[in-house]
Amino acid sequence: MSRKNSENKVKVQISVDRDVLDRIDDYCNQHYMSRSGFLAFSASQVISSEETVKLLKQMNGLLSRVAETGKMDDQTRADLDKLSRVVALFGSRP
Repeated sequence: MSRKNSENKVKVQISVDRDVLDRIDDYCNQHYMSRSGFLAFSASQVISSEETVKLLKQMNGLLSRVAETGKMDDQTRADLDKLSRVVALFGSRP
């Protein structure tokens, strides 16, 4: 592990139900993952999913505005441009 990666890692202590931990351990064993790796990956996936839903809701609102008016005003165009930049950044994350 590189020094940079090890400096970014923080130890945490959590409490989970035994049956949940057993399921995590089964999954980790089947997929050759550590608990830490699994929990970090899972948390990242949940956060990314919520960010995706938020972006989709924003896009839906903007497209609904265009559909209702039949045109794209300057504010809607600016909002879509801003959303496009956010989506581009979001899509470039590892």
